[in-house]
Amino acid sequence: MEKVIGLVKVASIHPVFSHIPIFASEEEAFDTAAENVVRFIHKQIATDKICHLVLSGGRSVSEVLQRIDPGRVDWEKVIISLTDERCLPIGNSERNDQMIHFSLFPRINSRLPKLLTIPAELGPTLGADQYCRDLFQMRSPDIVLLGVGSDGHVASIFPSNHDSESSEIAIPITESPKPPESRVSLTLRYLHAAPRRMAILTGKDKRTLFDRLCRGQLLPVIDFEPTDWYLDINATSGLVTEDYGD
Repeated sequence: MEKVIGLVKVASIHPVFSHIPIFASEEEAFDTAAENVVRFIHKQIATDKICHLVLSGGRSVSEVLQRIDPGRVDWEKVIISLTDERCLPIGNSERNDQMIHFSLFPRINSRLPKLLTIPAELGPTLGADQYCRDLFQMRSPDIVLLGVGSDGHVASIFPSNHDSESSEIAIPITESPKPPESRVSLTLRYLHAAPRRMAILTGKDKRTLFDRLCRGQLLPVIDFEPTDWYLDINATSGLVTEDYGD
């Protein structure tokens, strides 16, 4: 059983963090997220016979995927789509769809899930238009699992291109502060449609971000409104109450 070492202090911080558990290590946060992904998928398939899982790229999500026991999931009933994609050629190792392939697919011995990739190789505008058409024909997302950038961005929605007013499914990104500049991203409105919205925020490099969020700065991850946070002591040092047991 994972060791939860405390709760985020609730005084003078953003109410979204009230009584959120903190894990003793990054690994335990990843382990718990992986277990919950499996549990949420099971629940969704039991209800609707299908599950639409939306994944971001990045190390955190890769770590979670590698911890999932693939034999516990009926992947034939799972659709996987992506939160965002870099406008790079198909097969480029920096694309998020390649991370999904390498982190999960080789370990699945049954039929693979349907993977809906983003045609970002077409460029940001054409890629976003096509992805909108593809997703329009599918069910709304059931589960979103994403990592949070050190500036508070989710998907490719950065503080500098905050899209909280957009009513589209996906949008072109042409001035990303992180290379490459051109990307395709799902919007916060679409991501927010998922009943389960899982956000991973771990590591010492996220400590400044966590402090900013606790002080009420309205960054994209706050508008994403996670239903499930996965935080560790390294990201939240100094903002944890006393231990309350294993």
